[in-house]
Amino acid sequence: MISTTTKNAMLGALTITHVNLHSADPGADGLTGEIDVPRGVVAFGSPINGRIILVGDVSILIGEPTIITHVSYWNESVFVLSQEIASQVITEPSNFVLRANTTYIEI
Repeated sequence: MISTTTKNAMLGALTITHVNLHSADPGADGLTGEIDVPRGVVAFGSPINGRIILVGDVSILIGEPTIITHVSYWNESVFVLSQEIASQVITEPSNFVLRANTTYIEI
């Protein structure tokens, strides 16, 4: 078991500046299935109870039909981590929005 203090320290050590969307597990380098769109700029709050929460909505314009299955997080151009999300089918150009307060990274 990892203590909450340790989880918060681990999350606090991360620098996450950008996010992108994927149609498959991003893999070890974060590039597999990456959707060809500009990465969104993100900011997360301070760690609380082993979780960091997105502090503002991030909208990413998806221009082509696709299925979004994963989100990747980056420190500029360096892959940090990814997480699986509930699959979302995009059938026409639209904005995919990661919502503040409901998008988070948790240990």
